[in-house]
Amino acid sequence: METRPINRIKELANDREVELLDLVKIKKYSPGVIHVVVDAKIY
Repeated sequence: METRPINRIKELANDREVELLDLVKIKKYSPGVIHVVVDAKIY
């Protein structure tokens, strides 16, 4: 659950450094799908 959104952010940040500040589970959308909010700092 936590790896997919973080990997997507790192992929879009290209070669810049990504610092994960917070990850919050918001709600369950359907079986196997969870809405999350990721706070990240990209340098």
